[in-house]
Amino acid sequence: MRNFLHFLLGSVRIRVVGRFPERFLNLCGGANLQFWDVKQPDGETLLACIPAYRLKRARTLAAQGMCELEVLEQDGLPFFLYRFRSRYALLAGLLFTLFGAIVLSQFILVVDVTGNESVPDSVILTELEMQGLGPGTYGPGVDRRTLANEVLLRLPQLSFLSVNISGVYAQVVVREAAPEPELEDRWAAADIVAAADGVVVDVDPLIGQAAVEEGQAVLKGEVLISGTEEQQSGDGSGTVLSTTQVRAEGKVWAHTSRTLRCATPLETGAKVPTGEKKSLFALRIFKKAVKFYPDSSFFTWKCDKITETHALTLPGGGALPLAWERQRLEAFETKPAKLQRSSAEAFLKERLEQRLTELMGEDGQVLSRKVAFSEHNGVLTGTMDAACLENIGVVQSREGKAPPQS
Repeated sequence: MRNFLHFLLGSVRIRVVGRFPERFLNLCGGANLQFWDVKQPDGETLLACIPAYRLKRARTLAAQGMCELEVLEQDGLPFFLYRFRSRYALLAGLLFTLFGAIVLSQFILVVDVTGNESVPDSVILTELEMQGLGPGTYGPGVDRRTLANEVLLRLPQLSFLSVNISGVYAQVVVREAAPEPELEDRWAAADIVAAADGVVVDVDPLIGQAAVEEGQAVLKGEVLISGTEEQQSGDGSGTVLSTTQVRAEGKVWAHTSRTLRCATPLETGAKVPTGEKKSLFALRIFKKAVKFYPDSSFFTWKCDKITETHALTLPGGGALPLAWERQRLEAFETKPAKLQRSSAEAFLKERLEQRLTELMGEDGQVLSRKVAFSEHNGVLTGTMDAACLENIGVVQSREGKAPPQS
């Protein structure tokens, strides 16, 4: 701290020559004139450092002690600035730099998020910016506790958030909330119903009562396994004593017939490069862009736009809110092109096969399939007729329905 004050106020290195130079030090002590780094090369010479603003007083004391005082060195901020006394532009630039460093150090330039795994950085940074924390935010004005509470309310995926601000750097430490398990209501009454039309091949009820038989044709939405279990009397009369509502479980296999369609145009537009290229440059400071080109709407030709952004980074890897942006424009024309029918048929067949596989699931089987193509008004349509063996039973809850009377 003392060295900093000496630099700020300025200091001089002096040489005092006299018959009794020690008398000069005594006079300085009596006058409360600070000195340091005293050396005595010989009996009539003293070397010492004193504050620059007390030099005039030191000369008076040296004369009283019948000594001669000579200034050897000058050091400190006042002498450094004095060199710019006739260079106003450099002095103004120096003062502006110092002022900018002091002022900019109060604003956040880098926001870094750590501790997240499944929640993307972009989601957290966007929410932080909406709550008032981002590049360019005045650091001392951030209410970190309120900010953390607001972000946690808006991002339920997070269970903890802390903001640590150090100069221009803001570190946001988060902890993600444990995902809530998806609990299936095993006690709600439900039926197994048909997801598609078909002919029943096998009924395997695990819970509930079978409502259809093998060889029976069923329609989509029809109950296959009922969630109502009946308790009958043991005398063989078939009298129902009571009923119980359960969540039906089981599988119902059936032969189904699937008809799928997909279409694509045979004529489309193809991009043909014209050879015209142009590069546009901009400097991005925080969220503002300083463009070195006219507005993009000025260019009327069709083009592909490729944007390259080169952001300045700190030695530790943190990105600064200062980036150089380049946009490369490559012009093209749209010309009609005819799609080959063989390629279009292969494309449609692939899409139909993909859709059929999704419908069958892991256990379903495709017994046979037939694909036909038709063309109308430049559009090629593919139709697939498939005979399948699949489990058509799906659970349908009885919520909102009145339960059967016991």
